[in-house]
Amino acid sequence: MNPRFWTGLLATSAAILAVVLVLGQRRGGVPTDNSTGSASLDSQPAASGEPSAGVARKAPDAFATDFRWERVLTNDLHVYIRNLRAIACPENTVRDIIVAEVNRRFAPREAPFRDPGQGDIAAPGETTAQRRIRRKADYQRRRNLRLVEKEKSAVILDLLGYEIPLEPLKGWYSRNYERMESAINGVPAEKRERVREVLEAYWELSDTLNDESDVSNKGRDAAFAERYRENNERRRLGLAQVLTPDELELFDMRASSVAERLRNQLGAMQPTEAEFREIYRLRRDIEEPFGGTMTLGDTSGIEADPEAETRYRQRVEALLPPERLAQFDRVQDARYQSLQQLRERFGLDEAVVDQAYGLLSQAKPVFVHSEAYENGRLVQREETVGPGRPPAEQWNQMRTILGNQAFQVLEAMLPDAQGTERLNVPVRIRQP
Repeated sequence: MNPRFWTGLLATSAAILAVVLVLGQRRGGVPTDNSTGSASLDSQPAASGEPSAGVARKAPDAFATDFRWERVLTNDLHVYIRNLRAIACPENTVRDIIVAEVNRRFAPREAPFRDPGQGDIAAPGETTAQRRIRRKADYQRRRNLRLVEKEKSAVILDLLGYEIPLEPLKGWYSRNYERMESAINGVPAEKRERVREVLEAYWELSDTLNDESDVSNKGRDAAFAERYRENNERRRLGLAQVLTPDELELFDMRASSVAERLRNQLGAMQPTEAEFREIYRLRRDIEEPFGGTMTLGDTSGIEADPEAETRYRQRVEALLPPERLAQFDRVQDARYQSLQQLRERFGLDEAVVDQAYGLLSQAKPVFVHSEAYENGRLVQREETVGPGRPPAEQWNQMRTILGNQAFQVLEAMLPDAQGTERLNVPVRIRQP
């Protein structure tokens, strides 16, 4: 038998037992059926402090001595609720009984769409196309289940006046659903279900678009990017119909990977809410040009705006006063970030980090070369700029400042060079 059936049956039985016990406590004893010869509590000897045998006692409540569950139970759940409340059943117990009964009634309709428990496990030799078909079929199963769950939720809302939250209907492509759910939980409770519906429609359209791109082998070209942008605009308009402008921006900042990255980068700066919001808006326009997580680097045939980063820098300089701008630059410096990692790992004081950063700032950048080979053939060569070590005298001071353990970790982080000068290398270096 379906374990969900037994779970619902046990829950209902436990709730009914709770009602019986409550009735017994409120009516002078646990109701019993006198026809069986069982004695009621009134026939037991008087306890210490109770009236003696010669003193008149209050007559027992007729309902308590002749209680029948059939008088309460009915197929009409609205009447059932009224009956439960009429016998002074606690409201929490009423809810437990009714929810268990609704679950029991909907269980046969939900059963065909329940998770078979196989998980997202690929069959041996499964191709990309086969995996896509399998995941989409699983999505359709979950979508059918969601339709029944929404109907059940509407019944509970009608009966008890509150909604049971539903799990988000995830698409068939992976994305950070946990962050999305956290963002949904941040909006007012009465708006969460509508926000979730907007997002679920967006995920379905977005995954369908990805499927079409993969099948056509056209990749993410300009036509794909335009449809992706339209889908994101549709999502934003849908959210704007539910949320106020301020709620929408707060939702975006909770759901956006750009905002999450900025929180990590700017954490040590401790930006004010106004500073963070404005920097987020500026950064979002660059990193999310199509309104979603897809970047220019994910597309083909679309050129990036060469002046975008310059405009971003100019706007940040106009936003922050000199002292805050210096902090903004420092917390994004790879050298400072390395020292912050050491501070967290070894419990260093912030003053030690500041002193060590002052020494590292005297180092020249180091050009790091990397090459990638495939079957013995060079397929990619890359040259990047990374932080180097300061001159020998300052480097020796670093050991004293940080201590032996932290210094050894920093030594492994930084290239064993003080920086090199190279000509004809198209790399722009921001001076410390």
